[in-house]
Amino acid sequence: MTNKLLTNASYSICLVPPLIFLAYYNVRPFADSLCTNSASIASLRTSQKQNIGLAASRINGFVLKPGMSFSFNNTVGPRVNDRGFVAAASYEGTGTGRTVGGGICLVSSLLYKSALEAGLSVVERKNHSRPIGSVEPGYDATVAYPRYDLKIANPTDEPVKFDLTSTGNEIRVEIRGRRKAGDIHLSRRFARSSDTLSVVVERTQDGRLTRISSDRYKLR
Repeated sequence: MTNKLLTNASYSICLVPPLIFLAYYNVRPFADSLCTNSASIASLRTSQKQNIGLAASRINGFVLKPGMSFSFNNTVGPRVNDRGFVAAASYEGTGTGRTVGGGICLVSSLLYKSALEAGLSVVERKNHSRPIGSVEPGYDATVAYPRYDLKIANPTDEPVKFDLTSTGNEIRVEIRGRRKAGDIHLSRRFARSSDTLSVVVERTQDGRLTRISSDRYKLR
């Protein structure tokens, strides 16, 4: 009888750690992938890849707590040579030039779209003056320190984490948190004239449709 009791007790003790682990696994922060967006950078110049990788590394692992906000410019910091950024091709007005930090708008654009898909609030964002090849119109976000910023707020009651990885072939943005019930869907409406493209982005969340942005791009 004593041996049987000891066996049962030992079994119970062995069972407790897995149960604790499972309970933690189900409630741990950042358990779910809320959204993922990526873009190929294989064809970009080495200078652009360097800027993109540096900006991604500065943001990677950022935890946005409930009620708090994220600033791209504050997190990435000034784009200057002393901080590792280099001159690279970038969009300037209706043309293309070279600026220190050129290329990182791809990072801000992917993060912007991901924020929308994750149900976060966008406090500040500016579209490019014309469509860019790497990002769909309406989902782009231009950044220029300190003039143009991308600011994202977390209106939920759970923290989220930004996971960014950059290789020689791809830049990838993932937002992780705890998935709540209800789907989020983004949609766009277009209007085109001979020299402009207008894009309205809307988000359907919990059955409610909200206009996110109304952008105009120059086509020539």
